[in-house]
Amino acid sequence: MKQKMLVTELKPGMFVNELDRPWLDTPYLLQGFLVQSQQDIDEVGKYCEFVYIDPLKGQYIGQTSRLRSLDGADNGSVKRGPIRYENKLDVEAEMPRATAVSDDAVEIINRIRLEIEDNPKFAVKNATVLVESMIDSIVDNPDALMLLTRLRQSESSAYDHAIEVAIFMLAFGRQMGFPREELSQLGLGGLLLDIGKIKLPKELLAKNQPYTPAEHSLMKRHVTYGENILRDSAGISRAVIDIVAQHHEREDGSGYPRGLKHNEITVYGKMAAIVDVYRELTSPNPNANLGSLTSYDALQTMHGWAGKFFQPGLLEQFVQCIGIYPVGSLVELNTGEVAIVIAHSRVRRMRPRIMLILDPKKRPHANPVMLDLINDPLSPVAGIRYEITRGLEKGMYGIDPKDYYL
Repeated sequence: MKQKMLVTELKPGMFVNELDRPWLDTPYLLQGFLVQSQQDIDEVGKYCEFVYIDPLKGQYIGQTSRLRSLDGADNGSVKRGPIRYENKLDVEAEMPRATAVSDDAVEIINRIRLEIEDNPKFAVKNATVLVESMIDSIVDNPDALMLLTRLRQSESSAYDHAIEVAIFMLAFGRQMGFPREELSQLGLGGLLLDIGKIKLPKELLAKNQPYTPAEHSLMKRHVTYGENILRDSAGISRAVIDIVAQHHEREDGSGYPRGLKHNEITVYGKMAAIVDVYRELTSPNPNANLGSLTSYDALQTMHGWAGKFFQPGLLEQFVQCIGIYPVGSLVELNTGEVAIVIAHSRVRRMRPRIMLILDPKKRPHANPVMLDLINDPLSPVAGIRYEITRGLEKGMYGIDPKDYYL
């Protein structure tokens, strides 16, 4: 269903799914976007006179309408509006606190797993302390912790996954304008998302080849194991249990373990599904057909699944949250230079702040150059406005971004 509308009639919360011209004639990389502010309206007005909107895809945008309450009941329309978060610090100023949180995270995750192995009824205190520290950093500037998460890797992919999912869930909730108490639920649910895997055979988790059908069926049990662990533990809310129980459910009912669909899945569960799949697609995954994709390719793939696996409005919110080119990713510019994405503008996610590290011949710059693409800087050599032409895979041209930023 679509509705034709003049650009001047657009309002925040509307979802634009068609333009009055080809998408390739505009700077939008994904077909369909969420209108979040007057700046977004002004931007599309530079290219279009009218657009087509999809009223159904705007239902979760900028408003927390018909959210499930924390006990899982549907309370109807939520009266309060979203919180409009603004960055209180730039990335450099936030980095010391984000670094301290990152340093503590792996140790705390390891402690939580040891507690559960010794006693299934684990205490949630350590996890809550970590999440609250993450929230402090994410609220002030989400880019710092997301940057560190992409640049740093521990010796355990399971720990990396838990930490990264928690951070993405918090940044996602911040993008949605959720208050702190809801961010706490999202972060804790993300941190404990795959906690049930500690009940699976270690040789299954360590396997570096595609699973057999029997192994895949066994792996799927981690959802139920995780749900049971949390139900047996004190201080775990229904919202957190739902996140763990529903992160493999899908909009069309094709997910597991219960085959829930549409409004049977909580908003938190829908958000967790998006974050979990994105993380799987952009990480090495020898057990699946897809994995190690660039962020751009992963989001394009997920965009093709919108409506089938994911709620379209929520997926668009996630794209707006992390950007087509997330912080910490490598990009190539129209000048041939290579850069690391350092920070995003909430208004123009496709014009991030970057650090130029390789010249057009792919030789290291003697002194890396910081550029904010939102200011439309011109190349001093080519005399053209800098544009990102593509995302690059990790390790491209032998680059390790942490060598430049850690």
